[in-house]
Amino acid sequence: MTGMIEPSIFRPYNIRGTYPNQLNEEITNKIAQAFLHLFQAKSIVLGRDVRLSSPALHKAFLEAALVAGVDVTDIGTVSTDMLYFATGKYGFDAGFIVSASHNPPQWNGFKAMRKGVVPATIEEMLKVREFVLSGRSLPRANRRGELVKKDVLEPYLDHALSLADTKDLKPIRLLVNGNFGTVGRVLTEVAKRLPIDLVPLNLEPDGNFPKGPPDPLLPQMRVEVTEMAKKEKVDFAAAWDSDADRSYIHDENGEFVRGAFMTAFLAKHYLEKEPGGTIVSEPRVLWPVKETVEAAGGKFLLSPPGYPFVRAKMIECDAIFGGENSAHYFFRKNWYAENGLVAFLTVWQSMSKTGQKVSEIFAPWREHYFVTEETNFPLPKIARGKEILKKAEDQYGTDAELDYTAGLSVNFPDWRFNLRPSDNEPLIRLNVEARNQKLLDEKTAELTKFVRGLSTSS
Repeated sequence: MTGMIEPSIFRPYNIRGTYPNQLNEEITNKIAQAFLHLFQAKSIVLGRDVRLSSPALHKAFLEAALVAGVDVTDIGTVSTDMLYFATGKYGFDAGFIVSASHNPPQWNGFKAMRKGVVPATIEEMLKVREFVLSGRSLPRANRRGELVKKDVLEPYLDHALSLADTKDLKPIRLLVNGNFGTVGRVLTEVAKRLPIDLVPLNLEPDGNFPKGPPDPLLPQMRVEVTEMAKKEKVDFAAAWDSDADRSYIHDENGEFVRGAFMTAFLAKHYLEKEPGGTIVSEPRVLWPVKETVEAAGGKFLLSPPGYPFVRAKMIECDAIFGGENSAHYFFRKNWYAENGLVAFLTVWQSMSKTGQKVSEIFAPWREHYFVTEETNFPLPKIARGKEILKKAEDQYGTDAELDYTAGLSVNFPDWRFNLRPSDNEPLIRLNVEARNQKLLDEKTAELTKFVRGLSTSS
């Protein structure tokens, strides 16, 4: 068994691999046993996304749990947000979802959390990896676990809608791009409760993801939304990734709202409700969020990107809100977990309250902050990433303020950049921000040349 398993499927805070060569039913059985042993779970909740391989992997995980004597509540095809809700609301010992989030269709994986929606840590993921690769197995239990099937959509919506002020929402025409994932059913039901004229796009579940990777952050995956938003004359558009824990906003002109600007907007919103509160974010793009929080009288704290890190920092300091540039938005009243539906509702709430268009709501950030799209540079080997960080520190660090929260951040008064190697892939990622567009263009070109030269050299 050990020789058949690809160790790279075990990521720092989830499991991802291609089906069936890297991840299949037999390996899933071992993964399930490893998590159940680690968490000492007696009752779990289990869900899955829309991928074609998800039913088979879901069945294998479920059967492994029942054989181990663990009671399983199967909530079927759900968003990751719904899995968070079910784990927290009903007090299960652990929650698991079969999902590879925004990866292409041949991928699948698992996300795991303990009681209280506490995500598996890096150390725990290493123990799962060790258990599986060692070939260990749990003994068959004296009793077979009990299986219960439950639909959590209605109670989930009750919870999610309670996190936003929905009583004074004004009617809107909304374009929703579901990217063929799990959000279609959710938004269809939301439209029955709230005054939405829904313009559907890719809402039918399809694990083939026929139009490309179900990731609305990719520029090529935004084009259809931009064009349709203009054509349909909508108030704004919202796009979800396939497991629906991330939502992205496009304004009434189809223009994309960057994750850092959305984080800043949400931070300001929650600080108006709880003045002086703490907001957690990450350093890939820093100034829009940090300066918004400080101007609103809040406390800003940095965290490495990644949902276990942001949530751990939020729990530590009892933060009211946390956000990432990748559009994961975390709410204290949601077990410090992500929820893309709340983010979208808050934009609608602001429109209804102020009478502003979405473009007007985000104009202050768009006009004052100049940031690049994140650029990925392929590397010949994973270790090259650390070498590039050292070169960048030598080249730029003498007169700058340095931060190592996530990779290397180099901060000057009028511009800054973040370089972050991937832990799992031979890639290094670059983000640049500046006080004006001209400087941003100059420094982005300079750093692109610098990083590309180091990434391609032998």
